[in-house]
Amino acid sequence: MLAVKQGPAPKTGLFLSQGGECVNMMIMAVDDEANMLHLIELVLKRLRCTVVKVSNPLDATQLLTSVTPDLFVLDVMMPQMNGIELCQYIRSLPETTRTPIIMLSAHYSREAVARALQAGADVYLPKTALHSELVPQVRTLLNLPAMPSNGYTSDSARLLY
Repeated sequence: MLAVKQGPAPKTGLFLSQGGECVNMMIMAVDDEANMLHLIELVLKRLRCTVVKVSNPLDATQLLTSVTPDLFVLDVMMPQMNGIELCQYIRSLPETTRTPIIMLSAHYSREAVARALQAGADVYLPKTALHSELVPQVRTLLNLPAMPSNGYTSDSARLLY
């Protein structure tokens, strides 16, 4: 299940190539699990964007003094500072007050979704939907055109031998 916050369009200042890919775009992914950060990066490679992977939310707050990502992908459950707190921190900064935020979590409940959206997240995705929903949600939040269809749906797979 996917939860999307209704409201004003997020900020965008991107340069797009013909295929709807992002050029000079940075997405910051924050998750304490290295495997999940790697998976997020692999999924977002389709957009040809730069993915800054951060395994500690406190490191992310420090990094935000020198970089301003175009979009954030945050895990909800992390040590030291959870994703809800990080989301609130991101929203408190003038540079990122309207930057799109996607929250990912292994737990999906109405209460968890409500907390994330109240904290300022634009989209709440269960981690099980990462493969099928992350790229379409990034495209929507950043007002990117859809990629040309190659005849395969997100539910189909092609095996190469």
